[in-house]
Amino acid sequence: MRRPWWILPLVLAAWLLYEGYQRFFVAAIDVTSEPTGAEVWIDGRRAGITPFTSDNLPPGMHQVTMRHSHFEPVERRLQVATGERTRLHVEFQNGMGELAVFSNPRGAWVEIDGQRMPGTTPVELELPSGPHEVALGMAERREAAQQVTVMPGERQELRLDLDMDPHGSLVIDTAPDGARVTLPDVAERYAPGIRLPIGEYRVQVSLAGYRTADVRLPVRYGDNGHRIELERAFAELRVITDPADAAVTVSYADDPGGPVRRRSFEPGAALPVGPVEIRASAMGRRSVSRRLDLGPDGATVRLTLAPMQVTPGQRFRDDLAGGGQGPQMIVVPAGAFDMGSAAGPPSERPVRRVTLTQPFAAGVYEVTVAEYGRFAAATGRTLDGDAAGAEPVWPVSQVTFEDAAAYADWLSEQTGARYRLPSEAEWEYLARGGAAGEYFFGDDEAQLCGFANVGDRSLASRYQAFGAAACDDGFVELAPVGSFPPNAFGLHDVHGNVAEWVMECGLPSYAEAPTDGAPVDASRQCRTHGVRGGGWDDPATDARLAKRNLASSPSRDRGFRVVRDL
Repeated sequence: MRRPWWILPLVLAAWLLYEGYQRFFVAAIDVTSEPTGAEVWIDGRRAGITPFTSDNLPPGMHQVTMRHSHFEPVERRLQVATGERTRLHVEFQNGMGELAVFSNPRGAWVEIDGQRMPGTTPVELELPSGPHEVALGMAERREAAQQVTVMPGERQELRLDLDMDPHGSLVIDTAPDGARVTLPDVAERYAPGIRLPIGEYRVQVSLAGYRTADVRLPVRYGDNGHRIELERAFAELRVITDPADAAVTVSYADDPGGPVRRRSFEPGAALPVGPVEIRASAMGRRSVSRRLDLGPDGATVRLTLAPMQVTPGQRFRDDLAGGGQGPQMIVVPAGAFDMGSAAGPPSERPVRRVTLTQPFAAGVYEVTVAEYGRFAAATGRTLDGDAAGAEPVWPVSQVTFEDAAAYADWLSEQTGARYRLPSEAEWEYLARGGAAGEYFFGDDEAQLCGFANVGDRSLASRYQAFGAAACDDGFVELAPVGSFPPNAFGLHDVHGNVAEWVMECGLPSYAEAPTDGAPVDASRQCRTHGVRGGGWDDPATDARLAKRNLASSPSRDRGFRVVRDL
């Protein structure tokens, strides 16, 4: 069947009419946004979603409004022309909105997107529009969180309930006291009574000198108390000496901060970690000491003892930096002796063998008034009581232990050598001069007045003297130093005249005392210190070489003698 001829011209005319309308009577528009998905409204009518294209928009001015979830809406006046394509691109900006946050119970902290806000609930917050993660929490309540979308220019409210989170308190009692307690898996620092959620926690307790305790402890509802006792940490100390047969002692505290003990070193024995002093001595060699902080891995110490070249009996005086000279000193040889008396009181027992491997120097005389006066003038001290008017050649008296020790320190500063008070063992060794009897000249106290100024008939004639010796030394009170014969080491007045301060605190037992001449306890903060040799008013028994006394204050019959390391 043949089509009518007029159909083709009709279709062509319609097509030409449509193209002409598109070209000469309508306009096109392309609308995009960042982010995409915005609603496009043209002249109050919803036109589409970005990216949006319209090819049949009437030419002229149009009102274009774009809305996108929580962003500020955008409005544009857009002029489009016939037959043209207009492009519009919009980047949305966040607006500001209000969020009111409430909690049950009140007083919770608030975090917005992980950042803690000032104040506690209820709070009013101004936030950028858009989605936010809101978290609330408070002590002993479980945290709650919710996502909220804040709309620009709008006020929203958020209410969250915080459920109970059972807690308990934790107190760690440590032995010894003062140990450091940490909770490695807890952000909050430990303090006694810390509140923690119910559960099990890792607890570390540490203290210098002890093994760190690392345990897990339960925390239950209510109060939780635990006691942790630390074990002392030990390590091996290896000591190598030259010569190999040198005697080695170690000084350390069994407990940190406790009293320091001095013991013979036993190879292979473990020592408490912490400060340790090692001292090596050998006959005729210069003693060597070393201090170290013994760690848990132990340590090896090498000590070389150099030979000492000295001449026993040699006398000398050291020059003082401020002018003049120090006391006359004499070199005392190294040697050994039996200290104490088997027939004496308990304080003099047990008798023990003491070996002084290193020679030293001792004052030939007790320190005189003139010698101490030079120190007193240089340091601003005054001579007390009768000592202020005493003869320069008399032994100084009425000085405290502290002033006697300070005088020795002053000599050390002035000369560069080490002066000090003698230990008890050193004093008895130098006083005996090799003698083993009651006195350096023998055992007969009737001869004492020929060698010492003690309580005698002269004293008894003026004062009521208890136990006065049955002899007469010719002096009622003090005698000039050197008035009597010296002992075999060349020292005068080791018996009588003034009793002499020594380093020891009180009268420590001989049972565990060192056997190398070192002091048992040389602290200067003791209430009492030892005195040896007796004074001008003491009976013969107090002048014995082994006799031990103690004192806490100065006296007219109490002075001192110094020794010097070589």
